[in-house]
Amino acid sequence: LLLRCLKSIIYNGFAELRIKKANFSWRAIIKFNINMIIMEKTIHPNELKISPEETKALMHCHPDVRYKYTIKRIADTETMWTLGIDSQTFAVQMVEGNYLLPIWSSKEFAAIFGSTHMKEYSCIPIILDDFEENIIDIIIERGYLLNVFPTQIEELGKVVGLNRFSEDLSEALSAYI
Repeated sequence: LLLRCLKSIIYNGFAELRIKKANFSWRAIIKFNINMIIMEKTIHPNELKISPEETKALMHCHPDVRYKYTIKRIADTETMWTLGIDSQTFAVQMVEGNYLLPIWSSKEFAAIFGSTHMKEYSCIPIILDDFEENIIDIIIERGYLLNVFPTQIEELGKVVGLNRFSEDLSEALSAYI
């Protein structure tokens, strides 16, 4: 791994983690959990525009349906969304001793969840290349799970491990090859 931890300090319920890779430096600040870090570069995500009808319908679907929808849309746009403090710091939920990275297929869904459960965070796009090159190693190293498409009603969407998520996403992406 090219990533190496330089310093970790806990203070007032926040943990500070500094990671350095090549000539890039990142800083993550977390409130009672560990954040994810992506490489600092300009991001131009392929945003989906979701109709109000589609939004309303999906919010009431079973987590398995929302998971399949999310996998398909991430494959379509090669972009997923999460919540964070800035484009270098992602929020991670802690549930029963497990750290969960919340993931959505669009900015709208992330914003709806954030407006209720994580008001201090903004919507952050994750391009698939960044996910593969930078984030997967951190997920593996720390044993994080993915919380795919949680809603205002259900704080837990479909919780899956990285292997399951990667297999399902690879299968969806194969339709484009």
